[in-house]
Amino acid sequence: SVEKDVNLNRIIDGMHQKFGKDNLTELEKARYLYIELGKIFRYKMDYLTLYKRKQEDIYFDMVDFDDIITNSWICVQMSDIYVEVLKRVGISASTQKDINGRSDYSMPHKYTVINLSDGRNIVADLIYDLPFIQLGMKTGHFGSNSENGQKDVLSEEEIKSADDKIGYTFQVSKEEYAYTETFLEMIKQELADPEKMREYV
Repeated sequence: SVEKDVNLNRIIDGMHQKFGKDNLTELEKARYLYIELGKIFRYKMDYLTLYKRKQEDIYFDMVDFDDIITNSWICVQMSDIYVEVLKRVGISASTQKDINGRSDYSMPHKYTVINLSDGRNIVADLIYDLPFIQLGMKTGHFGSNSENGQKDVLSEEEIKSADDKIGYTFQVSKEEYAYTETFLEMIKQELADPEKMREYV
């Protein structure tokens, strides 16, 4: 993976330049920042080592938010960075331990809980969405984990509406926006149609 620095203020400035400071809702801002970080982050493969000492070094590595010199992290730091960028735009969030993880495990999986001012609390688990975001596909870990009914779940429509607004989806027609998988399905259908194939050839 390509090493990149992660400049939080630059990401926020990019959002403000595109949409102004007040033209996105809290949820749309949270979604925009989730997608932008998801495009940059890479999973730190060194964590897969069998050496517990090395895993601990990586797991407990602190992030200097004003000088993030790598884009390779694991769940803990990805969540901490996301929490920091949310706080910088006035959104309350925290890194939390997976409630379904083993209670005696010293390095549990962690994710972000976003506290929206409308009273909803949603889970965002960026590490699992990296491959989907980098392919422009629907995500499955933003607002979908109810934590056994303790957290709020977002509808696909609400997420899609935010994605259309922030430019994550592609414009298919004057009225319609879609994710990458919609295009892949269209291409698949065309490849299965002998008439269309003849046109291409």
